[in-house]
Amino acid sequence: MKSLISRFVSSATTVHVLGIYAASFALLSLLIANPGYFSHDELQRFDFYVQHGLATYFSQMLNLNPGSSFATPMRPLAFFIQGLQNLFIHDYPLAVHLSAALATATVAALLYALVIMFDLSRRTALLAALLFECSPLVVQATGWSAALMDQWYVLWGLGCLIAVKFFLTQQRFLYVTVVLISVLTLAALLSKETAIVWPGALALFVIMDYRQVYNRRLWIAAAAWSLPVIVYLAYRLLGIKASLATDASSPYSIGLHNVLQNLFIYFVFPMVPKLGELQNWIFVPNQILAVSVALHLFIVGTLARLASLRVAALYVYGYFLFLLPLLFIPNESSHYLFGSALVLSVALAWIVFNSGQLLYRIVGWCCILLLAVHSAFFQLELYQDGTCMSRLAASSESLYLSHGRPGHIQYRFDPQSKGHVLVRYTHDRNQIGLNYPVRMSVLLDANSPPDPAAVQAYMNTECIAYLVQ
Repeated sequence: MKSLISRFVSSATTVHVLGIYAASFALLSLLIANPGYFSHDELQRFDFYVQHGLATYFSQMLNLNPGSSFATPMRPLAFFIQGLQNLFIHDYPLAVHLSAALATATVAALLYALVIMFDLSRRTALLAALLFECSPLVVQATGWSAALMDQWYVLWGLGCLIAVKFFLTQQRFLYVTVVLISVLTLAALLSKETAIVWPGALALFVIMDYRQVYNRRLWIAAAAWSLPVIVYLAYRLLGIKASLATDASSPYSIGLHNVLQNLFIYFVFPMVPKLGELQNWIFVPNQILAVSVALHLFIVGTLARLASLRVAALYVYGYFLFLLPLLFIPNESSHYLFGSALVLSVALAWIVFNSGQLLYRIVGWCCILLLAVHSAFFQLELYQDGTCMSRLAASSESLYLSHGRPGHIQYRFDPQSKGHVLVRYTHDRNQIGLNYPVRMSVLLDANSPPDPAAVQAYMNTECIAYLVQ
């Protein structure tokens, strides 16, 4: 037994996988160490947990209500994980952020396994996994704990893709593998609706080898992967129909006019070094956008030059596969790119290790360096916002308790401060710390008259809230 454990620990695969997890502590350090949170979403669910208890939270959140629109979340698995995180949100934010980083590391480890299964070298697989962890495309989905749905639907789907690959190559026909494919698909669907796109990953096998079209097992795998999606879509059919008729002012309204802009925004994002939240792309100078497009096109062109047009097309297809349902809505966000990071990471790892020409390798490493810098800037942005929210939460609780638990606190903020953090902290919430009910509002217009019945608070540039005398 001892020798078996020794061989396992010393194997190259084990060392690499352990290295992937160890690297996550360094590559995602600012996200792990964040003392606060990104937005109101996780805080609203924490408020519900505090006010109603964990059992009520689970009974409300783990239901299978199809909702009035497809944008209405039906994510019991993801909400279960979030419910467990509620136990730590107030006192131990480190535990929440660490669990997110470990989920990202697990996806990276699965990516490592998948790359090896497709007969690429171990060093290519290891670099792809490490690039995934330090990619700016995974930062928001990892740093924003309420976006854990993006991590988990990709994690289950990646496991499903590995199961399909195993099913196509195993000698014996094992029905348990077919069942596993369907179970993992269902887990992905119950983590996030975007998982409906995962069966499209089967195109990978056909594009790489057209003869797979005649492979009976591929069709069986496709049926096992697609059946849960078809049942899921049928169950939510009324919600889908309602989504098609959504008012144009909704951030989840569907329209073909959104597609071209979204294609451009999501394509350009990886190579814009200081772009964090995706909505801020309009402030990026045109020259930087042009260079960013050129660098991403370089990756596509290099794959076409060194491999084939088929591989380049597969890259573009895979990059946008995870974005297909989102291209039609006006609400852009960086956390939607979590799945696309898989494809970008593998492409760059293959370029730097399989290019026979020095020029391609140099530019490939330059792209990797740029992605690492972009990730560092984005992590720093989330860390600063989280620090701001942590200070705001602590000072607001102190203000609330020291002034007789007022029923309404109205905030103003310094124009040079992080006003967006204040808006996120107070949005649709009635709780400060563990105390409720309390109404919080923000005066966005400096000329708006204050509510005479409310305690007037002010947030300064240090994110400290204090009483206005």
